[in-house]
Amino acid sequence: MRAPKKDEKKNDVANAVTVEVQDGLLLLVDSPIDSWVLDLRASFHPTLHHEIMENYVAHGKVYFADGERLDIVGIVAGVNDWVIEITESLKTLPQPVVEAQIWAKQSIYQVPRHIKGDYPKQFEPQVVSIGPYHHGAEHLKPMEEHKQRALRRFLKFHRKPFDLYVNALNPLVSELKNAYGQLDVTWDDIKFLKLMIVDGCFMLEILRPPTGKYADNDPVFGISRRSTIMSDLKRDLMMIENQLPFLVLKKLLEVATSTLQKDEDIADLILTTILEPHLVNNLPHVSLGNALHVLDVVRKRMLGGAAPGLPTQQRPSRRLRLTKDLFPCFRGSNPTSHTKHVTLPALELKRAGINLQKGPNSCLKHLQLRNGVLHLPLLLIDRNSFSMFLNFMAFERHHDGAGDFVDSYLCFMTGLINSEDDGRFLLSIGAIEIAVGSERDVTGIFGDLSQYVTMNKSSWSYGVQQQLNEQYEINLRNRRTMLRKLLLHTKQKFFVSPWPAISVLVGTVLLAAQVIQTVMSILKK
Repeated sequence: MRAPKKDEKKNDVANAVTVEVQDGLLLLVDSPIDSWVLDLRASFHPTLHHEIMENYVAHGKVYFADGERLDIVGIVAGVNDWVIEITESLKTLPQPVVEAQIWAKQSIYQVPRHIKGDYPKQFEPQVVSIGPYHHGAEHLKPMEEHKQRALRRFLKFHRKPFDLYVNALNPLVSELKNAYGQLDVTWDDIKFLKLMIVDGCFMLEILRPPTGKYADNDPVFGISRRSTIMSDLKRDLMMIENQLPFLVLKKLLEVATSTLQKDEDIADLILTTILEPHLVNNLPHVSLGNALHVLDVVRKRMLGGAAPGLPTQQRPSRRLRLTKDLFPCFRGSNPTSHTKHVTLPALELKRAGINLQKGPNSCLKHLQLRNGVLHLPLLLIDRNSFSMFLNFMAFERHHDGAGDFVDSYLCFMTGLINSEDDGRFLLSIGAIEIAVGSERDVTGIFGDLSQYVTMNKSSWSYGVQQQLNEQYEINLRNRRTMLRKLLLHTKQKFFVSPWPAISVLVGTVLLAAQVIQTVMSILKK
């Protein structure tokens, strides 16, 4: 359709005519372009003259009623692009069941700023990056050279062709990528595969004891330097943002040794490297289930299986843990306040006649009250404990199905250690041991952790806490009853007539006078 001829005497402006063509309106412009048809119901208005448009982008094809198909040279960028983008994305929007499957594969997360709180560095590696999240950070680049050396030493020692390792992990790249909750799009398959192999070989060299592959004075792997840097490496390897899928370590070891690897054997390597020998010896062997990464292995072994008397269906869901149905553990100075929701301090329990003892092992879930005795698992405190516990809790709050066992344990302990005297008491009974630091570190660590812990009524330690508070109230009632009986007995025996009372009063006054006289004589000398 062409517009009516424009009157040349008119000003150089667009002229709209009132010729109605269904829902369209003809618009004539003074240019080589013939005409436009404006349709108020149309999402787009076409033209053959793309030279008048700016910022247009290529976009698909257009289909006419007679079946003819033409290429769309471009669409002007703007709101329409957003409309197209959202409309197209709806076609590929996954079903909730598919999204659930995607999220279920994730196990390595980036911690939000609001969870890091006042201690962001406790979640960020300081020496070495493992995995993609912190790879390339400026302060971590010096370790990249040592990671490349570790790769070559690993390959040379095991004498297996390098392509065997590549072929073993290459089919698993998609699965390994799914383990990361927020993976940048710049990580293509090849780049990601290289990272998994390099970081995996480096970790295995860290986890396995030196065997003469390195010089004694090697800055990372040498015997004389290993103990110096190992503490910092342990700390970095226990951060949720700095993890490698357990499957990477398993596949690399299977290629290197030409044998199938058991998860428990790899877990033993991890534990003997990360934890102190004394603590490892106090942890019984338990099934790890589906081992996810180093942090998950250490956490599961320290928990030591299911909590006594707590069925799986009672464990709190991730949704509950992240809602407002949580209340903080208070550390008030009054030990009897908030007794319904907070563990009473250790010395307050002791004064109430509740016995506290070191438990048989270090499994955190073995915290329990039996026959009026509170059994506490052995807890070893070192310079990395604070960071480790924070990352345990961050993992629990992100990973569906992890429960809140560490969070619940720490909430219990932050109430139990309310002062330095409480910390010293637990040290005296052997429930807590310190690898480095001082007694003050115990109170300080749990004081700082109290800012992060949360508890709800479904938490496994909540039942222990309630039993403990009930026992505390029973003991207080029993003591009050005994005191009343004693007072009643004294009254009946000594205060039936006024004369015994008078004699007791006179005796007390005479005794006080004698004491005063003795003190005054000493002062005169």
